[in-house]
Order: sequence, then C-alpha cells, then structure tokens
Amino acid sequence: ANILQFRQAKGTAAVVEQVARSVSGWSVVAVEFFQRLATSQHVNHVRGDAPAFASVRDSTRARNSRSPFSAMAHAPAAGVPAGWSGRYNIPHLGLFIWRNAAAPVWPIQSQDDGYLGGAEPASLVPGNGLLTFDPLGRDLPLVNRPAADHAVAARVVPRMVPMPLGRAAVHDALNAARDRGETPERWFEEDPPFRVRLDGGEVPPARLFCCNLQQTDAGVWRRPANAGEVLVDPELGRLSLHPMDEGKPVETGFASIQHFDIGGGAYDRRASLGQWLPAFEPDTAGLWQIGVSKLVGSVTDDPLSGGPVVDNFREAVRRWNDQATEGARGIITVLDNATYTEALNTDGRRILLPKGARLAIVAAAWPVEEKDGGRRERQVGQLAPMDRGPVLRGPLMVDAADAGDDEGGTLIVDGLVLAGNVSARPGGDLLELGLYNCTVGAEGPQLERAVLALGGNARMSLVLDRCIVSRVDLREAAGALRVRRSIIGEDRGGAGAAVVLRAPNMDATVDGSTVIGGVSCRSLRASNGIFTRRIEVSHRQIGCVRFSFVEDGEGLPRRYRCVSAGDEAATRPVFVSTRFEDPEFGRLAMGSPPVILEGAEDGMEMGVGHANRDPARRANIRDAVEEFAPVGLVPGLIYMT
Repeated sequence: ANILQFRQAKGTAAVVEQVARSVSGWSVVAVEFFQRLATSQHVNHVRGDAPAFASVRDSTRARNSRSPFSAMAHAPAAGVPAGWSGRYNIPHLGLFIWRNAAAPVWPIQSQDDGYLGGAEPASLVPGNGLLTFDPLGRDLPLVNRPAADHAVAARVVPRMVPMPLGRAAVHDALNAARDRGETPERWFEEDPPFRVRLDGGEVPPARLFCCNLQQTDAGVWRRPANAGEVLVDPELGRLSLHPMDEGKPVETGFASIQHFDIGGGAYDRRASLGQWLPAFEPDTAGLWQIGVSKLVGSVTDDPLSGGPVVDNFREAVRRWNDQATEGARGIITVLDNATYTEALNTDGRRILLPKGARLAIVAAAWPVEEKDGGRRERQVGQLAPMDRGPVLRGPLMVDAADAGDDEGGTLIVDGLVLAGNVSARPGGDLLELGLYNCTVGAEGPQLERAVLALGGNARMSLVLDRCIVSRVDLREAAGALRVRRSIIGEDRGGAGAAVVLRAPNMDATVDGSTVIGGVSCRSLRASNGIFTRRIEVSHRQIGCVRFSFVEDGEGLPRRYRCVSAGDEAATRPVFVSTRFEDPEFGRLAMGSPPVILEGAEDGMEMGVGHANRDPARRANIRDAVEEFAPVGLVPGLIYMT
C-alpha cells in the first residue's frame, strides 16, 4: 500500500527506515555517517549540531555517543560500516536495529480509584519499601513503548523505538512536569512509558522522581521526601516508597524487553489457543466457565451482570472441584495482569480432575455482550488471549482420580507466569499436562522450581509449547513429551551441567527449542534445537536429531546435519545471557558461528530463536536497502542491545 510513497521518496534516509521496518518488523534508524564527521562544512549546508569538539561536561550527550540519535561529530576512520572503529566514513550508511520488542504489562482498565488489574511489584527488602517493577523481583530495565509512525517522510525519533529508558531523559521529563504542569509532547500524560498507582490512586508525573536506586554497601537506598511521592529508577526497574506508604497496595504499568513470544505476556496467543480449545468445544452446552479478576466492579455471581467472576484462584478452583464430574469440561479465565499470591497444593485447594475431565486455566479477555435492559452477559467458550500476562506466586498441584482403563484427566495452563512448581498428586492418574505460553519455576530472579510429577501418573503426557521452564523431572511418567519453541533450564556459572530434562520412560519430541542442561529420555526426535549438555537416550534405534547443536554425539540416535562441539573447538553457540534475570536470556549472540546462526533446516538460527527468522529479516533489509538507499552509500547493520 505504501510502495508509491516509498518510490517517490527514494534515496532519502527516511524511506530507508520505513522500508527496512516494513520488510523486517524491526525498529530501524538510518544514519548517514558523513553528516557526523568533524570536517569543514559547506556554507550552504551548515550542521550546527555537529561541533568538532565534544563537551566533557554533558554526561547525557556522552552516554549517547554511540546511539543513532547522538549529535556528536567524529573523526573520519577507515573500516566496515558495521564496526565501531570504522563506521564514521563518507560512504557509510548505518542501520541501527532493535531486534527486541517492548512487552507491556499494563492495567486493563483506566479508572480514577481502585485496583485496575495491573502488575504488583515485588519487594527486594521485605517490608522496607524498595520494590521492583517486575513481579518476580528481577532488575529488568524499563523500555519505551514505541509510538506509532504513520508518515513516510518523517524521521524516526527516540519515542518510536523500544530503547531502554535512561535516567537523564526521564528525570528531565518529570522535572518539566513539575515546572510547567506537563511533560514535553505530553509524553507522560498521553502515552506514559510507565505508571504507578499507590493505595488505589494514580501517582501523577509531578509526584514521580527519577534517581539511582542502587543499594549502597550498607544496604541503604534513597527514599522520597514526602508521603505520596515515589522514586523511580528506569535503568534498574525499581521504585522506592516513603516509610508512611509501606504496606499500601501498589500497582504498576510498564514495558520490558521481550525477544521471543514465549513464557507468557501480552503477545497474541490465538495460535496456541487453537491447539487445545477444540477439545473443549464439542460439548459447549455443558462447558463450565468462571473468571478471575481483581478489577474493580468485575467480581459478581450474577450471570446477567457479566458473572460469574471471583477475585482469587482459590475460590475458582473450589467451585470447579464442587461441580466437576466424570468427563466434565471447564475453563478458568484470568481477566487481568494482576499478581496472585496463593498456594494451590494443599487439601481443599488443589485441582481435582475426575476421570476424563478437562480443565483449562487461561489468561485471556472474556468479552462482555451488552443486551437489552442493561444486561451484560459473557458467552461461554469465547476467549481473546492477548494483552494478558498474570502472575501466580505459589505452587500448583493436580489431583487426578484413578481412571483405570478409561481416559484420565487433563489440565491445560495457557499464558500464566507460575512462580512455584507444578506437580501431580502421588498415585494419581493424570493423562496430560499441557503448558502453553507459561513461565514455570521462576521464584525470584532465578529459575529454581520444577515441573514435577511425583509417584504414579504413569500414563501422563507433557506438552511444553512456547514456555520457559526451570527443569522437568518425570521419572515415572511413560507418555509422550512434546517440547516446542521453549527454553528449559539456565546456566549460572556451572549450574547448567545438571540434567534439566529428566524423563527416562518418555518418548520426547523437541522442536525449535533451547535446552540449557542435560537431557535423559527413552527416545528422542529433535529438530532445529540447541542442547548445551550431554544427552542420554536409552532407545537409540528409533528417533533422529536433525539440524541441531549437540554437546556430544555419543549416546544419540541417528544424526542428520547436526553441529557438535567435538567437530571444532570454536563451534559452540554463544549466548548473550544464560541467566533468567537478564533481559536477553536465551538469545544467541551475533558472534555465534554461522553454522548455528543459520544452521536450521530452512536457513534460520537453531534453538528457540528459530521461529523469529532473524536471518530472513536481515536478508530482507539488505535487499530493500539496495533498492532505496542513496546512491553510493555502503550500508552496515548495527544491532542495539
């Protein structure tokens, strides 16, 4: 639709940015490096923002010197445009690329008072008012929520890219709010990068203060001067409360870095919904459904007022347990982004699954239909799985009844972050546990807990689809194990050597996933994956490992076009980070060998990044830039991390 405008604007940096974003889906900023050279300028084209000398007193300007939005001038250099030492040359065109997206965790409603269904910050020091925006307690830097760009001729500005928020920029904006009553371009008023609600009320920009909230060696951090004020550190993702505000409910809205659409979050999960929901639909007339929400005014038992909706998981599970019978179908729908601190593994609170019963716990909107007479009804079975990423702090246990030779119970969890472990009652008969778009085992900033089936449950099958999981320990289960587009385990300096996928009696299928640790299973079929430690397979006559990186070729079934660490000393994947609390957890670094970055069956990268299709995006950018870039300029791709 934009091709005519693109061709009319050919040869300009603005159209290069637009075309590169259109063909890749990434945020791109084009910089003509000849305009950043500290040379004599033509009097008809004076660049007053490119002085020949850098100010050592302007720390913000200095920190942004390698940013595409820097105004500093540089001495000419020889080299490739993508390299730091040689990028500033007359024929070089730099394409600064953000491969990551901004994942918003935002309150679902906008009201003046009350709890709105947003994230609940985690306390770094219990009861002392130092919190993290991330409900799991990680120091995740906040990123900008990109504003829309609809004009082909307009250049990309910092508000349009998912770049990390700097203290200086936020500090200046909030100071402007106190001086003039609003921030520049109404940044915090119309599309704020983050929100804080304290004791049920919105904290205005004039009462937000930006500073460094790093703790000193003595464990001291900064505090607001007055009650009702909040200190925010966007680079650490922290906030600080006044002593008089400690213990009051706090709710936040923010965006963090997300490289893969996995592990729960606000991304579109309709494709995953289509994998398990059809098994619930044939018996729609008997389908049972309930909502869970902390939204003000949403909790009700009246079906003519949008019910039934309860405000906690325990009540929803209790109601399911009370009415569940053999072959029952039920859906518990989490309607917001709230944080629920509940234990669902004790007597009376664990999930009961009668013979042949199916229960799904899914984070999704449950649309309300407005009827005549002011009635507000929800249609059973209608789900919109997006813009929801709730957190359940606490363990979850399934109590599946003995089914004998009949079909056992099935539990589906889709779109939740589960800080505790997921387990099954010893001696139960769970037929299938399906985890879709979940993070499991993230208690605090580390992956510690496990997806664990205790004794019994011998027929159990496990599905991990778009998940981040600490480890899987299924020593007695003998069903199928299917892993797709997931990350299992983490490496914190040696911890990755442990077996993180232990299923000695299960036939495993692993596709497009990264396993940071060892694997033990009955048989293995793997494609486009990365396995960083030894794999033990008892039945090697069946199965195959294709287009994957494996640490050691021994003990595997047939291999086809795989890469092994024993092939060459330098042939190993290089990760940006293998620690869960880091923003780029599980992402391959650009310094990884090409046989891994482009070694999957379709020329994409191995591991969990296979579905992102980064090599194809890079190729699309190069082809498009060749057609639309100014004549004579040599492009170079520069990745912002």
